[in-house]
Amino acid sequence: PLSTFLEYITYGHMIDNVVLIVTGTLHERDVQELLEKCHPLGMFD
Repeated sequence: PLSTFLEYITYGHMIDNVVLIVTGTLHERDVQELLEKCHPLGMFD
């Protein structure tokens, strides 16, 4: 169904957001700045 398809679409963005935060933290970037760059579809509940 459509809901399952839409759920699968968010997985790629979730992975991208986690990688962004991990690499940004390793490079000592500001956490708030990193959160602003995260894609909204990839936000965790």
